[in-house]
Amino acid sequence: AGESITMEVSNENIAFTNIAADVKNTLAIVSIQAASLKAQPSDATAASSQVYQYLEITPAGIQDSDISSAKISFEVTTLWLDTNKVAKEDVALLRYKDGKWNVLPTNIVGDSIYKIKYEATSTGFSYFAIASKSGMAEAAKPAEEVTTTTTIPPTAPAEEKKPIITPEAAASYIW
Repeated sequence: AGESITMEVSNENIAFTNIAADVKNTLAIVSIQAASLKAQPSDATAASSQVYQYLEITPAGIQDSDISSAKISFEVTTLWLDTNKVAKEDVALLRYKDGKWNVLPTNIVGDSIYKIKYEATSTGFSYFAIASKSGMAEAAKPAEEVTTTTTIPPTAPAEEKKPIITPEAAASYIW
């Protein structure tokens, strides 16, 4: 009880850089896997009109009820911010829970000419999006307000929405 687990993420395709959780209960074998997703989860709406990256943290041997607090560190490139006209203060980590995207407490903890470093607090693991908070309202507009239609020929292959999972992004902890 009262232990901490930490996982460094050193994969340039995954915006997360560190995942640390304080646990309430004594746990046997715990593993956490982080993955970037090509698109929003299939059962979720768009998190924002400006999404830097969708991600998933898959825990094994640990439940949300075991976590008192989790700190997730991530980076966003200044190129993306400039290209999408998003202020660095407008970026937040969103967690998909209970059928909706929830803004997590997110702070800037460092910046350079190329990247802004953030840290967010969560009470569990699931799907996440690094996104513009101001773009959330635009993404939540009802579908009937959209007036354009795109027809996809039946011969076009459906885009695969599998997580990009790399060995560097997985870690196991044994207590």
